[in-house]
Amino acid sequence: MPNKVQYTFSIKDMFTGPARRIRAATAGIDRGMKRVAVSARAAGTQLAATGRKLRAPALLGGVAAVASVKAFGNLQAGVENVLTLLDSPEEVASSRKEFRGLTEDAIKLGFSIDDTSTALFNNISALGNTERATKAFKEAQKLAIAGVAPLSTSVKGIAAIMNAYGAEITDSNEVANAFFTAQKKGTTTVRDLAANIGKVAPIAKAAGVGFKELLAMTAQLTQGGLSTEEATTALKATLTAIVKPAKGAEKVLRAMGVPVGITEIKAAGLTKTMLLLAKAAEIYPDEIAKAIPNVRAFTGVSALGRKELKRVQMIIELMNKDIREGSGLNEAYVAQQRVFNKEMARFGGRITVVAASMGEDLVPAVKGMINFFDDAVLTVNVLSDALFGLIHNAVGAGGAVDNFFNNAKNPFQVFGEGGLLDRRAKAASEAATGAANARTFPNRIAPQDINVAITASASPGSAINAVQTSSSGPANVGVNNAGA
Repeated sequence: MPNKVQYTFSIKDMFTGPARRIRAATAGIDRGMKRVAVSARAAGTQLAATGRKLRAPALLGGVAAVASVKAFGNLQAGVENVLTLLDSPEEVASSRKEFRGLTEDAIKLGFSIDDTSTALFNNISALGNTERATKAFKEAQKLAIAGVAPLSTSVKGIAAIMNAYGAEITDSNEVANAFFTAQKKGTTTVRDLAANIGKVAPIAKAAGVGFKELLAMTAQLTQGGLSTEEATTALKATLTAIVKPAKGAEKVLRAMGVPVGITEIKAAGLTKTMLLLAKAAEIYPDEIAKAIPNVRAFTGVSALGRKELKRVQMIIELMNKDIREGSGLNEAYVAQQRVFNKEMARFGGRITVVAASMGEDLVPAVKGMINFFDDAVLTVNVLSDALFGLIHNAVGAGGAVDNFFNNAKNPFQVFGEGGLLDRRAKAASEAATGAANARTFPNRIAPQDINVAITASASPGSAINAVQTSSSGPANVGVNNAGA
């Protein structure tokens, strides 16, 4: 009975892995398609539901609704900006309603939301959250209407005077009246006076010059040909020159009888001081020019003679009369209210306040629209993610298929003559023949994966029983001498 040689060996599987990846990628595509379908259905459902909710707000009128919401937004933003000036949450909470009321009252008088918001902010910033500030804000409205000026500019002028003179001023109505009389008797405007008076008010206060005298002097200088800006600059430079004279100038000024320093100027008064200075400038122009080298200051001094200073006194008296009798500013305010443009401005202001109130009621609906669009964008993002996953899986599947065909592009490398199978069979036969009388023989078969088993017969010698190998190590082959 001939000996029968049996051997078992494995070849490396180059196809199972790629095929498995193809199946996994295909499953990923299926899952991606399902996610896309779910996202699309969710987006459609949400769009339909939101569309039903938006029918009622849409009936309110698109343009009117947008304008109303915008008006409320601007008004609210202005009030909230002013509230940032306050110190505590309790003060903010208690002042919000008051500030909104002040804002709406000013808008009803014809001022714009932006102008009113800026004015209220500057007013509270300069004077604090006090009754004094509230009254000043209302007087500034009267001055702005009578003097045809922006509310924010009127507030700036009144606040500059009240800040500079502090507790000396107890009634903002007097300041507003002084501004208006200065406009009436000078070649200037409330707008220009309010915009420039702040640069000279602190030094005037330090020199003991009253705010009425300061405004009257400024008005007179504009009558002499200076602009309001030039007049306030000249006054500041002149006061600085005599309050703090340059080195050597004090002796010259004193020799001419001009008061020098805050104490002497306060005692003499600004009008008398300027009169003495103007007289000295007429007699000793070179000496005064050396004492007051600032050209702008000297220009201001030279424009004030005895006649001009008497007129300054007349302007001050008129200011006092207007304050006592309620004339001047009050009369101009009433007259301006009858002007058609002012009536239209007030009408527009009332419409704005009503629109803002309506806009406040529409805010929840608008927020709903905003939330809807946010959700819609989010839904699109989710849908995009699902599509991205689908594309990713498709690309992965394509790569797996490509890898499979690359490995299988030449099957003869595995099954043909000289291929992997043929080489393993020859190696097993040689091992069996060379070890016919041996108990064991060196392993020459070292497959990496076990998937295919083949049994073959060989003639002489002994029966060789090949033991199945592990997936990672060499084959262990045993030899039995059945018929030897």
